[in-house]
Amino acid sequence: MSGNDNSYHLTIHNDNKKGMIDLNIINLTAMDNNEIGKIEEINRCGNAQKRLHELGLYKDAEIKMLKNDRGPVIFSLSGSKLALGRNLASHIKISV
Repeated sequence: MSGNDNSYHLTIHNDNKKGMIDLNIINLTAMDNNEIGKIEEINRCGNAQKRLHELGLYKDAEIKMLKNDRGPVIFSLSGSKLALGRNLASHIKISV
């Protein structure tokens, strides 16, 4: 991770399987270049969330971060490159 305070560790107990699921959930803006993750949640309402879904950003979609330094984040999704502004990207939670 790129050292941002935008990450947290989540442990989910699953009593049915008597085990635990261990996930690292971070904001899209906290991903390192070439890191791969899956979308867990998009915390945006209204037209922005609808538009992101139309672009293919939905729960469990796999992405690979291509460029995350200054300006918009650039990542690949289903063979396409997408760029999002940092403010919008900060509302997307990724499991890595």
